[in-house]
Amino acid sequence: MSASGRLGTTDFTLSLSNNDASRRGGQGPELVLDGNGQLLLSRWQRDVFFIDSPRLAGTIHRESAAGSVFNASLSAERYDFRVAFDGIATPLPPEPLVEETFRQTDNSWNVEAGADYEFPVGPGRLKLIGLQRYAHGPLMATSRARQSLLGAVATGTLYERTARDGESVLRAEFVWGEDEEKWQAAFEGAYNFLEVSSAVGTLRPDGSYSRTILRGGNIFVDEWRSNISLTRGWRLNEHVSLQTLIGAEFSEIRQTGAGGLSRQFWRPKGSATLSWTMSPRLTFNASLERQVGQLDFLDFSAAVDLINGVTNAGNTALVPEQSWRFEGQLVRSFGSAGSVTLGGYGEAISDIVDRIPVNATEESIGNLPTARRWGMIARGTLLLDTIGWRGGRINASSEFRDSRVRDPITGTFRRISQDLVRRWSVDIRHDIPGTDIAWGGSLSEELKARTFRLDQLFETYLDQPIATVFVEHKNVAGFTVRLGLRNVLNGEDYIRRDFYVDRRDGPIDFSEIQTRRIHLIGVLTISGTF
Repeated sequence: MSASGRLGTTDFTLSLSNNDASRRGGQGPELVLDGNGQLLLSRWQRDVFFIDSPRLAGTIHRESAAGSVFNASLSAERYDFRVAFDGIATPLPPEPLVEETFRQTDNSWNVEAGADYEFPVGPGRLKLIGLQRYAHGPLMATSRARQSLLGAVATGTLYERTARDGESVLRAEFVWGEDEEKWQAAFEGAYNFLEVSSAVGTLRPDGSYSRTILRGGNIFVDEWRSNISLTRGWRLNEHVSLQTLIGAEFSEIRQTGAGGLSRQFWRPKGSATLSWTMSPRLTFNASLERQVGQLDFLDFSAAVDLINGVTNAGNTALVPEQSWRFEGQLVRSFGSAGSVTLGGYGEAISDIVDRIPVNATEESIGNLPTARRWGMIARGTLLLDTIGWRGGRINASSEFRDSRVRDPITGTFRRISQDLVRRWSVDIRHDIPGTDIAWGGSLSEELKARTFRLDQLFETYLDQPIATVFVEHKNVAGFTVRLGLRNVLNGEDYIRRDFYVDRRDGPIDFSEIQTRRIHLIGVLTISGTF
């Protein structure tokens, strides 16, 4: 919910939200098969997820008679994530049953403050922008197993990590020229840091856990980064416009801890965007861009995934991705009936971030030399008033993608690990005329490529699209209240992991095949503005 108002010449808003909150769970069987497909053991597992992310935010906006504009914002957010797995493993006789549990908590928070001030200077306008962000995130995961025998002793492992990170940004933009042929010169300086401390341990007889420092898990990484760019708009004729940007990025990344080092990077950047109004209802857009990616500093640190039984080594040699991206789109307007967009894109990527082996037995997040990615997109909106269904609306979107990278283990080409394969959705909504009531639903699907690890191949997907329905009332004591159901088609989650002998270029050692029944999920949303 949010409140807004005005004090003198200053506008303000204050909002409180918990949009990502959810409670969900699933249950189902897991089969563990040897390399020949013979049963080794079976499990029955149940999982429960709790997510809350309350966020308090405020903004102010002020314009002066002299033409200056001031904006400021402040937000604070808490993220609480809890997951619990409970299972019973049934090995082949005469081995006893095994009770298994897994728990993970992530109780992080972040604060962010930003401000910008825009005012006239000479022939143009100058905008000064500042941002400060700080976050703190403790995470702890534990797993336990105990045979169902009198006097059996439980065994278990622990992984905990505390991450502290922040970002400071100062930016200046100067804009001048005519509306359709403006120039913009921009300079940005930023400082980012991440400090991580990690530990692993084993379960003691008294129920507590020992703790030892994870090798490669204690690091401090920081980056000084600056960007400079010059943008120009061009009106080529009555129907064609062009925007060009040239720029460069300089950064210095420093790391302390195991294998620490300091590196400097200079990367050119730029783009050209063309818009051609072919007719009053048909527009063609095209762009060519040189992109420079940003690193996730957590990838520099070693980490443990207890639920999947894998460990990532730290990698101090990570470098940012770079790519050339081309995109083209045709936009067809149907006036009051809606519009349709069709397009495609392609990317040539260098230093793609994927999973790489660092020695015979360890892997990490790292860079592969080159990759390709291409895809097609379609989206549209249909307003149903034109065919007699007043208040009706259909939105649809889709993206289909393929990619190609040479696998560092097998030497063959494959998709980029965990890259998008397809994503589509269809949403329908009907606002009943003359009332405050609306209803609707959606059908959607998202599928990603498999995860390729040193000694594992992992894939997961839902066996059918996710269907939702809802009913909404837009004035319940001034609030909008929506009640919905998710997973109406009762879809199930399918998970498969193939574990290889030594590395993934050898024979399969064993496989885990899981099915999770998700059941119906109820969704209640209450929103309002004062």
